[in-house]
Amino acid sequence: MTKPSVMRRIISSQRAASCGKISGFQGYEPEGVTTFQPKKKPRKRELSGTDKERNREISKQRVEIEHHISGTKRCNIVVHPLRSRTDHFADDVMETACGLHNFRLTHRKLVTA
Repeated sequence: MTKPSVMRRIISSQRAASCGKISGFQGYEPEGVTTFQPKKKPRKRELSGTDKERNREISKQRVEIEHHISGTKRCNIVVHPLRSRTDHFADDVMETACGLHNFRLTHRKLVTA
């Protein structure tokens, strides 16, 4: 799980950042970040075509982000609790895991069918 200090550093390093919201964080609105979340289906009615398309686009982005998070968690040290008392050790571990994931992505061979 990403530590708040890492998230603050990521958010502050981007000028026009956007962020998807899940139901557990509906009240969280960081400064300088545009948030978006899927539109719920109204009771006893259907969503319009544009709302369905927007929800599909948000879902595509969410799936891609979840794949990146799971790729980062291949480094088992990210998944398990850290008992080190060194300052910023958890941030360094997360940055290293993200760097390894990016390295894996840039050096993988894509198979074309």
